[in-house]
Amino acid sequence: DGWGTAWRDVVTGGIRVAGSATTPVGGEEWARAVEAASTSRLVYLRFASRGAPPAAENVQPFLRGEAAFQHNGLIAPRADLLGLLPAEETSALRGTTDSEAYFAAIRGTARPVPGFPGASAVAGAVARVRTRFAGACLNAMLLTDTTLMVIHAAGTRGEAEPEKTAVVS
Repeated sequence: DGWGTAWRDVVTGGIRVAGSATTPVGGEEWARAVEAASTSRLVYLRFASRGAPPAAENVQPFLRGEAAFQHNGLIAPRADLLGLLPAEETSALRGTTDSEAYFAAIRGTARPVPGFPGASAVAGAVARVRTRFAGACLNAMLLTDTTLMVIHAAGTRGEAEPEKTAVVS
């Protein structure tokens, strides 16, 4: 249902993204994107969730400012997630995925560091989402020009208590 990649460009040091909801993995566009010189990279192969069809605006990783984000999971219902967002984040959404809204929740909650927050602020934002969506898989990766964060917050999978959340940067 699509593919995407984000990388730290070796020349500029900035974050770039490329992806498609229509061109194949292994095709020319894919090859150009994943073979671009980088110092770090995220690669995402998408399996579309109901309500978020294959479309350019739903391709991950998402890039906002100098931060790229990809999420592997489902946060439902999306409307409840939207209720956690500040108005400026809701109005900036481009697609229909819960993943983009989750990224907005992290950005809207954790802004103490110029550019993007540190691991403690991200963990706090993830914990805020977790309080409303105890069983949701919140696993994600976030790439900035200086940091790669891996968020492990797999959810309950039917267990009594949600797993611990870990943010490693």
